[in-house]
Amino acid sequence: MKKTLLSLFALLAWATVMAQETNERFAIGIHGGEAWLSTFKGSGYYDWGYNIEVSGIIKLSNNQRVEIDLGWTDYGTDKYTTNGYLHLSAGYHWYWHIVAGLGWYVGPSANVGVWLDRYGYSGYTTSDNRFCIGIGGQVGLEYDFNIPLQLTFDARPSFNFKIPGDPFMTANWFNFGLRYRF
Repeated sequence: MKKTLLSLFALLAWATVMAQETNERFAIGIHGGEAWLSTFKGSGYYDWGYNIEVSGIIKLSNNQRVEIDLGWTDYGTDKYTTNGYLHLSAGYHWYWHIVAGLGWYVGPSANVGVWLDRYGYSGYTTSDNRFCIGIGGQVGLEYDFNIPLQLTFDARPSFNFKIPGDPFMTANWFNFGLRYRF
């Protein structure tokens, strides 16, 4: 019993020291919200959908960091058609504090992924899957709680190219994120 208590005390002391030494250089969580799509064809086709991502932040300095997201954007239109974009996005942020716990960030971003189209009518199904690359930007607000959680609200518009295929514009408007800092 004495050894168990001593071991627990040592573990608690080690965890306390490690928690005090950390400067919260990393954060991981979920990120997502409303997404918008527009093509540059004659009619200017557009569609709304949703975006969900696993999101990570790597702090480089007090006001610079990198965000990396792996996600799915769904533009499913009806029971016959499924449109979506599986992507890996990376953004470089410059970060500024507004008041204690609250800050804002802005920076360029890039993404790579696969555009997935699936059409099915009268028992006939076809797919049109294309590799995509894109460039854009990101702007947002972030709140760091006293506990190791952060809440974000941002927008990330992007100009993308299907290879081969037509360019398209996406914008992940009204995104919310919840991350654990460590």
